[in-house]
Amino acid sequence: MIRQKQILSIVCLSFLFILGCSRPNPTPELIDPIYRDIGEKAALAKAEADKVSEEIKTAKEELEKLPPRDPSLRKMRQDLKNKEAKLVQLEQEALYYEIRAEKRKAYAREDYLKAFNAGKPWPNPETKEAYELVGKLRAAPREWSKSVPKTDRYNRKSIDETRKEIEEKAKAASKGGSGEKPAH
Repeated sequence: MIRQKQILSIVCLSFLFILGCSRPNPTPELIDPIYRDIGEKAALAKAEADKVSEEIKTAKEELEKLPPRDPSLRKMRQDLKNKEAKLVQLEQEALYYEIRAEKRKAYAREDYLKAFNAGKPWPNPETKEAYELVGKLRAAPREWSKSVPKTDRYNRKSIDETRKEIEEKAKAASKGGSGEKPAH
């Protein structure tokens, strides 16, 4: 009888402990998809910067090996200058993503605690969708010619419309309809 009461009390206490104790996650940024994405971008930028840095080292070694009046010397110097400019850009990009990740980490912790205290789910899926949409818009081409189909100067119809029109005329001509010759 005493043994059954002990077992029953242990089961009840463990059940209350499981249901009654909920503590906030100390590292909510690890479950934040935006934070992970920013971290991946930072890692990619660092890797690319390291790759360009190695290319610069090999280019400098090759440049030193060339004789002073070699015809390819000017081209190699220009390539080296371009690679150094690209390295600066990639290092800035990596630093930007590191800073952005730290800011997102602080925001994630603050936002998670607000959601935890309010009893709401976190992370909010709408936030992730908005982040992805902004990323798509930033990556989209900004040139007008990329999004608008090119038309001939005198033919303002789209290519598909022109093809359909030609096919219709060819079908009509093959049936002996209007007697017009099909356009080529």
